[in-house]
Amino acid sequence: MGFIGLLGVTRLLGLLTLLCTASLVHGQVQVQPPSGEPPPIELNARDQRVSLSGHMSMALVEGPPVEVPERLQNQAFIPAAGNPAAGFGPEVMWVRFRLHAQDAGGAGEWLLEVTPAYLNHVALYVETPQGLQRVGRAGTEHPHAQRQLRHRNGVFILNLQAGEPGQTFYVRIASRTTRMLGATLHRPKAFAESTQGELLLQGVFFGGILIAMMISLFLGQWLRETVQFQYAAYVSVSGFNQFMALGLGQQWIFPEQTGLYNSAVAASMALQSLFGAQVLRVTRVEVHFPRLAQRYWQATWVLTAVLLPFALAGAYEVVSPVIQAVYSVQAIFSIGVSIAIWRRGEAAAKFFLVAFSCLLLAVLLFLPLNLGWLPLNFWTQNMLQISMFVHLVLMNVAVARYVKVLRDEADGARNRLLASAEQSAADLEAQVNIRTAELQSALLAANEAGRAKTEFLGRVSHDLRTPLTAIIGYAQLMQADESGQQRRAGIIAKSAQHMLTLINDLIEYARGASSDQLKLAPTYLHGSLDAVAQESRTLAESQGNRFELVLAGSLPNVVMIDGTRLRQVLMNLLQNANRYTQEGQITLRVEAIGAPGNADQQSLNLRFQVEDTGCGIPASDLPHVLNPFFRSSRQPASGPKGLGLGLSIVDTWVKRMHGSVSLHSAEGQGTVVSVTIPTRTASEQDMSLPQMVEGQELTPTLDGGGRRIWVVEDTVEIRDLLCEELRRCGFEVVLIATGQEFINRLKLIGVKPPSLILTDYQMPGADGGDVLQAARAQWPGVPVVLLSATQQTMESLGKAASAGFDASLTKPVNLLDLRSTLARVLGLHPGGAGNPTDAGA
Repeated sequence: MGFIGLLGVTRLLGLLTLLCTASLVHGQVQVQPPSGEPPPIELNARDQRVSLSGHMSMALVEGPPVEVPERLQNQAFIPAAGNPAAGFGPEVMWVRFRLHAQDAGGAGEWLLEVTPAYLNHVALYVETPQGLQRVGRAGTEHPHAQRQLRHRNGVFILNLQAGEPGQTFYVRIASRTTRMLGATLHRPKAFAESTQGELLLQGVFFGGILIAMMISLFLGQWLRETVQFQYAAYVSVSGFNQFMALGLGQQWIFPEQTGLYNSAVAASMALQSLFGAQVLRVTRVEVHFPRLAQRYWQATWVLTAVLLPFALAGAYEVVSPVIQAVYSVQAIFSIGVSIAIWRRGEAAAKFFLVAFSCLLLAVLLFLPLNLGWLPLNFWTQNMLQISMFVHLVLMNVAVARYVKVLRDEADGARNRLLASAEQSAADLEAQVNIRTAELQSALLAANEAGRAKTEFLGRVSHDLRTPLTAIIGYAQLMQADESGQQRRAGIIAKSAQHMLTLINDLIEYARGASSDQLKLAPTYLHGSLDAVAQESRTLAESQGNRFELVLAGSLPNVVMIDGTRLRQVLMNLLQNANRYTQEGQITLRVEAIGAPGNADQQSLNLRFQVEDTGCGIPASDLPHVLNPFFRSSRQPASGPKGLGLGLSIVDTWVKRMHGSVSLHSAEGQGTVVSVTIPTRTASEQDMSLPQMVEGQELTPTLDGGGRRIWVVEDTVEIRDLLCEELRRCGFEVVLIATGQEFINRLKLIGVKPPSLILTDYQMPGADGGDVLQAARAQWPGVPVVLLSATQQTMESLGKAASAGFDASLTKPVNLLDLRSTLARVLGLHPGGAGNPTDAGA
């Protein structure tokens, strides 16, 4: 049978189900009752549990909702063949039955249990000579405090007397749900045993629902499958619906609350229908029948949206018949879809077929139960729960099967992808082998050209290095001479040494070494800037220019940076500015700014600006000035023309230091080049001894003659270095660790003044300025020399003299400058000097 035929059967069965359900809406629907009054129930000692089915008669009373209408005994009670049932309707249903205790064994205490639990108003009356007397109340609209016994169903306590002709009882039922009644008499012990059995079965049922829900949630989270969450919602709503329908919600959760049952059950029924339709996705119906599936889900959404307001308003009598019909149609539709999809090869569809068949069976059996055609006993009352449990178990199996199909498809896709990747890798490897062979051939040719270039660079570098060695040697001789040219000779030596360093890098490059690597190390910033400023001032004076060093704000004394490359960058910029400026102004401006977005207080950016008042750069040349070998159309009027590498080298090294270069120029107004380099502060304790000392190649001899020098220095390594150097020169040295210790020593009685005080500036507690002030107050004639990495010692700024020091020295410690300064301040005469150190050819 094709799917079109199945669809026709689905429509027909759904129509029949709607017609059967519609019969529940109004009036009493019964088979033809037997004539006469039902006989009384005879009770004896052997009876422990007795069903009242077939022993009850029923009457529907219209009119105002009074509790006991007048002349109730005169109402026409119709005997019920099984259990009384009247469907949905506004009338009050009255049920009458008679009990007779044959002997003392049948008398005593009995418990009358009335079902179902979802009836709204239930009241039991006993007929007395004075009229009807109420025994008790039950139902969802009555809290448990008003009941005789707390139970999910209505339970009434009866005390029967033996030998009496019998007692007549009336049950009043008013409910917006289906009006039906099942009644069972229990002995107390039998009732307790029955309740325990029910609790066990309910625990198994709801425990299974909870486990199914948890598994679905876990799989949904693990597999990221929406249908798993939808199935978990379906299981949850189904369990909640059954929990409320069995009366367990009012018994255990809100026993004293009324008015919630109709709304909760009706809303859960509507949501159960919605999520049940969504669970059909696991059959992959949208793949096989996309248009039909979309229309089915859209209709379910619309129906739920229409029914939910009625459900929340508690209109159970409106929602329940429609939902029962929808359940039937959904089950039949799902069965037809499962068969069609199963025939198309979806293995999981057979589990859905059985699962929805169980659901359809439960719904179809529920109809004759509501009509009173089936007795209300344990199996009929719980058949919906049993069928739902089997339905959920099979749905779990189907969902697990669906998950396995998904995993198998994912594994297959992954295997195909791996196979494709392996094939692509094999193809790529073959192409790489071909390209490798071609590259090897090209590399051989490039190596030949590289070897020739390397030999050429080696010869040129060697030829440049030889005369520089002589220049450095004679500059050192001039520094050791007493001709008064030591300062200029020192500048020559530093410049030549810098050039020798660059040439050595060129030789390393020619030998294949990685000379482009930065060598970050703790560097005295002020000392480096002072050396650059002194050399730049001499260079500027040779061109008739004025040079100025401006330090904007405070700068750290020691920073982590490649000092050689920083000097190379600044000298390239300053040389370029001098080349294009005649009788103008050249300014080097330095400032420290915080690193943006960095909470580390040690991180900062150093900004160097070189400003000149030269000829400027044409606007057409600005985009190209950082390119290698680019020479501006505006060339200097005199002097050598450059190769166009200066700014390119600056840009290269600044980028390697993770910095940036910006350039602003206007033709005829000069140029401003800004370099920003990120770095971080360091301390003298981070330095090694070679980084603290300069000028060890050749220094003039000096005889201190036992003169006492106080050295105030907080860095242990520098303090020990100065001690060793001064003692080598014949001085007696007193080491003091801090400025405060120096001040405390001055207060000692009988302390003798030294010949000279050599002090650092930046120290914890008391600084170099405090040392100077204390020394001038105690010994005005004792000279004080400043040795520091701060701005106060920079010769290019001239701050030491204005501060009152007799002389100043900049860190790193230059031993030649140290001996020369001591000789000048103390009036000593340096001795002869040795031969210059061979720098190598």
